[in-house]
Amino acid sequence: MKVLLTGATGFIGQALVAELIRQSFSISIAVRQKSNLFPDEVKQFVVRNFESDSDFSASLTGVDCVIHLAGKAHVIDRNKASVLDEFRLINTDLTLNLARQAAAAGVNRFVFLSSIGVNGNHNSKPFLESDTPNPQEPYAISKHEAEQGLFKLTKKTDLEMVTIRPPLVYGVNAPGNFGRLMSWVSKKYPAPLPLGLVNNSRSLVAIDNLVDFIVTCVTHKKAANEIFLISDRENLSTTQLLRKIAKTFDKKVFLLPVPVGLMIFAAGLLGRKADAIRLFSSLRVDSSKAKELLGWDPKITMDEQLLKIVKAQKINVNVGNLSCQPMKRFFDFSLAVFLIFVLWFFIIISAILVKITSKGNALYWSDRVGINNKIFKMPKFRSMLIDTPAVATHLLDDPDSYLSPIGGFLRLSSLDEMPQLFSVLKGDMSFVGPRPALFNQNDLITLRTEKGVDKLLPGITGWAQVNGRDELSIPDKVVLDVEYLNRQSFWFDMKILWMTFLKVIKRDGVSH
Repeated sequence: MKVLLTGATGFIGQALVAELIRQSFSISIAVRQKSNLFPDEVKQFVVRNFESDSDFSASLTGVDCVIHLAGKAHVIDRNKASVLDEFRLINTDLTLNLARQAAAAGVNRFVFLSSIGVNGNHNSKPFLESDTPNPQEPYAISKHEAEQGLFKLTKKTDLEMVTIRPPLVYGVNAPGNFGRLMSWVSKKYPAPLPLGLVNNSRSLVAIDNLVDFIVTCVTHKKAANEIFLISDRENLSTTQLLRKIAKTFDKKVFLLPVPVGLMIFAAGLLGRKADAIRLFSSLRVDSSKAKELLGWDPKITMDEQLLKIVKAQKINVNVGNLSCQPMKRFFDFSLAVFLIFVLWFFIIISAILVKITSKGNALYWSDRVGINNKIFKMPKFRSMLIDTPAVATHLLDDPDSYLSPIGGFLRLSSLDEMPQLFSVLKGDMSFVGPRPALFNQNDLITLRTEKGVDKLLPGITGWAQVNGRDELSIPDKVVLDVEYLNRQSFWFDMKILWMTFLKVIKRDGVSH
């Protein structure tokens, strides 16, 4: 059977390709740019811009089933009025465009990875496929609209649809909240977390189980035109999950007994109330339909999947890069504490000025790529207006027009970077390392991964920063990142910090 896969370079996509190869499927993938992640037997079709009018016809020839994983999961600035439209462009319009082309090309089946968010954000009893959809957020709304469009298409064509709504997916190199939890537990000395009183109940699905179910939906006759909710066998509270992860790592963690209501209130002050509610609420799914209709059961337990993650984490930690060495971590932590103590007045004043000079939150949280390509939330003081397009600054036609009244000063003085001291404390960043890429800077992420730079902890400053910063092209930045990878040492870090200090004083190397 010939399968076409979108989203192959993502967390789920890479695992799915490996399983399809193992089961001897003929595999093609549609990608924005060619990747070296896959063997030669995986045929790659480059569709440079995944848009509502993209042409997939060349990749659909002779295909029996399309597995559509590609989607937009993040919009950098969620204060923008056009957030839903941005999600719709990829999650709805692109999906329906691909499905229509698949139907015209004679494809038999279209497997669509949706989201449990289509059912809702939380519940008191497990969700079922028969429940009335209740999407609450733009991402889930765009997925639901895609589902509705696909359903209508089945009435007009011979294309069979299979929709899968998974809850949180976890596994090796998982992004999002689970990846951040794994990163926290895997640290040598995990900082205490205020999660000792979280008494929710959540369903999760192991990546191995999700991949196995997707493959089942490709081939099983009874899966046609059905919606499925799937999960592992056990439901856990956030507190129980953390303790289970820690036990697998053979570590002790300290979970402070802070009331959930207080944490949600504090998150609201930081503009993260929705994230907090999602983390602390219950969300369970009933996957009995998959068992009854398809005879499917989870192939792996949570303990087995966690053990695989821990083994992979240990391999990554043993790579030998300086990011994991105790001396560098001790230096980062100590200097961060010192600078926060020295700069606390400037931090508070900067936050107040940002807040009173333009609309929006003082802090701007962006999804960044950390060590081993894991996504983390990086804070900065907001220097741009809230309606700024969600792209890297160098891609804006007129960056200066999007600056807030004090944005130019914050950027030139690098004061907008001060909140990253807390990322250093947490261990997501170092003082010196490659600057963390935005989650959607695929060209930069791919080049760094090819050169091994992804094994380094990202930095507030770096060798590329002091040798051009915004003026450098992406290939030139990666060349300097590789040079740092090869030359890394404590004294080289000291040199970069000194050069950074001089650059900040001179206001050098910032073009926007």
